[in-house]
Amino acid sequence: MRTYFQSYHRPELGLDYYGITIIPNESLSMFYEIVTQSRAFPRSEELSDLARLIIQAEREGKDLVHFGI
Repeated sequence: MRTYFQSYHRPELGLDYYGITIIPNESLSMFYEIVTQSRAFPRSEELSDLARLIIQAEREGKDLVHFGI
């Protein structure tokens, strides 16, 4: 999944576990698939909320920001 670490000047792949990751709109469909295919998804309210947020951002043409784990 194409992302950026800290700023749009640092292209990367995946999530930065200890820093800020910018997930561009064009990567949101892949991020959605990763989230919803998780074995924990059916019983996780947090993952369901995240999936809804991904859909909203994708519809609005926005990027998502991940602040590490």
